[in-house]
Amino acid sequence: MNMNNMISNMSEETMISLAVFIGAGLIYIMRKFSSLNQQIREFEQNDISGRESRDKELELVRDVISDIRAEYDNSKNHVEGELVEHEMMGLNMAPKFQDLSRQIGDVLDEQSDSIIDVSRNIDSIASKINKAFTANSDNSLEQINNMIPQLVSKIDAINESVKNESQRVNNLLHEIYMIKRAIGVE
Repeated sequence: MNMNNMISNMSEETMISLAVFIGAGLIYIMRKFSSLNQQIREFEQNDISGRESRDKELELVRDVISDIRAEYDNSKNHVEGELVEHEMMGLNMAPKFQDLSRQIGDVLDEQSDSIIDVSRNIDSIASKINKAFTANSDNSLEQINNMIPQLVSKIDAINESVKNESQRVNNLLHEIYMIKRAIGVE
């Protein structure tokens, strides 16, 4: 059968039904294409939006990295500056340490000399006592009694001198400790 024969043999209702069916199919296909086109446009928008968002986030990450790098460089420079400053303070303090060291040595020498003087005085007293005992015993006892207050006063003076020198050494050692602490050595 031929297509023309088939169309001419169809009833009017069948043709209307067929036309409605074909029209509905075309409307369905057009809507489907329209829906698919809308989805494609949304995907393209999302893709563009995603790229822009990614680019913004990359730029933000670059900014954060540059901020961190700048902060690190600033911190590094600050620490280096402080180290140089402390080293310069240490170099400036070296003469003062040498002076304090010399003063402590002088004080220790003075104390040593005082102790030597005390030893000599004791030896002298012992020899005088021996001479006094060998001579007249009445006269020697009187000399010993006269020498004892002198000896006590000399020993007290030497003891006071040693205490003062010891206090001075302690003060100098305390100053050295405070200076070292101030410049960060201890």
